[in-house]
Amino acid sequence: MSTQAVFYRDRKGRQPVKDFLWTKVSERARLLVEDQIDELNGRPDDVPPPPFPQTSQIEGGLRELRCHAGSTLYRILYRRSQNLFVLLHVIHKDSRAIPKRDIELAERRWLDFKEKMDNPGVDLTDRPDDHRIDRRERSPQSRVGGRTGAE
Repeated sequence: MSTQAVFYRDRKGRQPVKDFLWTKVSERARLLVEDQIDELNGRPDDVPPPPFPQTSQIEGGLRELRCHAGSTLYRILYRRSQNLFVLLHVIHKDSRAIPKRDIELAERRWLDFKEKMDNPGVDLTDRPDDHRIDRRERSPQSRVGGRTGAE
């Protein structure tokens, strides 16, 4: 089995990282960030996450994917669950350290994800397969015309 990056989905069906990328970021920047996310896909299960400077540990199992779109920096906070890289939160990086409130939000989302995955009574629509990142989902027009999402 190989690794797969997935967007965290809250209980209302919102995907905060995906929503941010589709509504707050230019199409060019979004495509660059998606390419960097895609590098998490297809890694052997026994291989650790990409090393610094591509990713770095924040605290405990929480890591940041360090994305660059020209001179603009984005940080996607994620954790690993077996073969999944769960993308929990994204910020536009404009300070040296990740703000504590963003770390806490990512950790709350992680706990919500784990609760849904550990509870056998969860509706299957909340399973990661329903919101994985798949480059094949892009239409040829998405690189040119773009799509928008809702937050």
